Amino acid sequence: MIKLDSKRSKLELSFKDPQGKHLAEMLLQAVYLYGTQTDEDRAILRQMAKMVKGEEPAVTINLKDYAKTSKEENND
Repeated sequence: MIKLDSKRSKLELSFKDPQGKHLAEMLLQAVYLYGTQTDEDRAILRQMAKMVKGEEPAVTINLKDYAKTSKEENND
């Protein structure tokens, strides 16, 4: 299932549905290629991709807790 919730401005993907799983994999690949700057960022995305594929047990991960923005890095 791929669901756009306009009231909450959220996109929901279900990994039980092939289309949702495929879109989640593509999204993680794009963030990995274009949105990561550190090895830690890339490691978290690899772990998330394994969870989507069912290779690891799924847990809740918020990338905001791991990824630093370039603005934050400039302030360090």
